[in-house]
Amino acid sequence: MIRSLWIGEVENPAEGNTDLLLTLEDGRTYAFTAFTPGEVQRLMKAEGMTHFVCEDLLLVSDLSEATLRRAAQDLAENHDLDRYGIRQQAE
Repeated sequence: MIRSLWIGEVENPAEGNTDLLLTLEDGRTYAFTAFTPGEVQRLMKAEGMTHFVCEDLLLVSDLSEATLRRAAQDLAENHDLDRYGIRQQAE
């Protein structure tokens, strides 16, 4: 079902965020930004925020390749891509 998964640069797999582009076999591509819980808390504190919202938010326990691939597979299998991801226009 997944043709490819592009994972942006990850400096620290334990904490941070990165972008994902998930392309399905039928050519549809979806964008997500994966955040660890600690990164969300850090951003909120740094900006003095009481809340955090992001339309393509994917909250993960860590940014390891295995975790990100597992999350992408689950999203693809459960057909949640249109609900949570940002569909990219075909080039």
